[in-house]
Amino acid sequence: MSVYEEKIEFFRTVLDDIIRGINYYNSLNIITINEYNNAQEALEKTVNLINTINYDNIINDLQYINNNISSLIKTYGCFSFENIINICLSSNFANKNFNNEIFLKYK
Repeated sequence: MSVYEEKIEFFRTVLDDIIRGINYYNSLNIITINEYNNAQEALEKTVNLINTINYDNIINDLQYINNNISSLIKTYGCFSFENIINICLSSNFANKNFNNEIFLKYK
């Protein structure tokens, strides 16, 4: 599996995590139905972006998708703290500055 395919798979995992968080927040009435519908629509657009990646311009497409997912996390939250760190700050930052003990607190 190439680095690009791993990144795409990671993005899919993060999107699943965001969906899980949105469903959880909706079940607790933390977000309104309108916010829930807007989130679902934004997630669907991001999934379509992932499914239509142009491999000739993959680096720019992946960066655009990363920015899009970062915006979704800022707006709607995420169920996994580790995914927030990896999307917003990069996995290198997390590996360098956090140990497993810190990540275990948020799992």
